[in-house]
Amino acid sequence: MSAPDMNEMLKQAQRVQEQMAELQRDLITRRYEAASGGGMATAVVSGQLRVLELRVEPSLISAGDQEMIQDLAVAAINAALEKAQTSVQQELQNQPTLGVRVDPMAATRRSAGGSSPAMQRLVAALRRLPGVGEKTAARFAYFLLGAPDELIGELSDAIARIKADTVICESCFNLGVSSPCAICSNSSRDSASICVVEEPADLASIEQSGSFKGLYHVLGGALSPIDGMGPETLRIAELQSRVRAGGVREVILATNPNAEGDATAHYIADQLKGMGATLSRIAYGMPLGGDLEYADHVTIGRSVENRRALD
Repeated sequence: MSAPDMNEMLKQAQRVQEQMAELQRDLITRRYEAASGGGMATAVVSGQLRVLELRVEPSLISAGDQEMIQDLAVAAINAALEKAQTSVQQELQNQPTLGVRVDPMAATRRSAGGSSPAMQRLVAALRRLPGVGEKTAARFAYFLLGAPDELIGELSDAIARIKADTVICESCFNLGVSSPCAICSNSSRDSASICVVEEPADLASIEQSGSFKGLYHVLGGALSPIDGMGPETLRIAELQSRVRAGGVREVILATNPNAEGDATAHYIADQLKGMGATLSRIAYGMPLGGDLEYADHVTIGRSVENRRALD
């Protein structure tokens, strides 16, 4: 039996390597789409099993059923991932292997970072962020692994500087670059009206609406005994001091419309009674563009209760 031609084997190995590299580059651009709920939720993933897009029908969002939205979104993502994985497995199995058994998803896992200690540490750190589960944390980690060094450097610098470059306003406790903040130091704002919110993000949302021209007060959360959030942990005493100092005509309680937000609003209202300021609560009701058919009974009930006369 003749000896194997080593040069030919090396050439064949190089061809296999080039074909696998080409396939990996191709996987980045491939898109696999799947839907759930009759098209109510649609997910698009890449050949590297990264979620590229998630679309949810507006009517489903208007219905406000978060559990249904999550279930349909997860179902669509899982279906798209399964479709992508099956397709990639079939194509990788058809590649020449020089007689060596190939793990169909090994290349994809390598491109995603595998399960190295560094990857596990990053996923664990990302999971500590609010609203980020294990799958989302892993998806973020995989993206960062393949991201350009410039993006990683920019992100690292932004995280490192956020504490040093952010100042808490001594008056309203909003986040900014100076104290007092740009809103509190703006002489054109109505200082007689204070809007009370839970977090700086809530303040930003109201500001973007352009509907309020007064000042704010950020509580730093809402009453939640089960989470250790009592009156002493919020900035309620500071709010009392601002109202007690005089000049405040109205206090708008804009805490979130949930059990914790309602409890916080009622507690603050009791604490501010008799201080001379009018107390009001943001209205509840149907979202703009929503359908009564998909709304829950609580939202509909509050919409009726908070109705107003037409001009």
